[in-house]
Amino acid sequence: MPLKIAFVDDSPVNQITFARKIQLFDDLELVFNASNCNDCLLKLEELQPDKLPQVLFVDLEMPPPNGIQVIQIAKALYPQLYFIVLTVFDDDDRIFDAIKAGANGYLMKDENAHFLHQAIIN
Repeated sequence: MPLKIAFVDDSPVNQITFARKIQLFDDLELVFNASNCNDCLLKLEELQPDKLPQVLFVDLEMPPPNGIQVIQIAKALYPQLYFIVLTVFDDDDRIFDAIKAGANGYLMKDENAHFLHQAIIN
């Protein structure tokens, strides 16, 4: 059974790029893309428990509520989810804030598909 993945980013281009990377692998399934916190929470709420993503990738730079707030809110409601920040910024303070909020790790957005896959399955 494929590992279920979701992605929250306000950029349609980033959503398409991420989806294309995930689609390269049979053991990963993109459950949804969300464009903001509210969109993400609505999509999570609509899913049956067995359809929830196991890994939720979150962009940090979004209009409020930002990625850190998305993680805080979603982690409180869905503590079983694994949160990975996907960012263009290698900013230790923001990454530390995301981890304090409940993120389990982070990756740079420009990582190639195979590196992304390895990070997800490991």
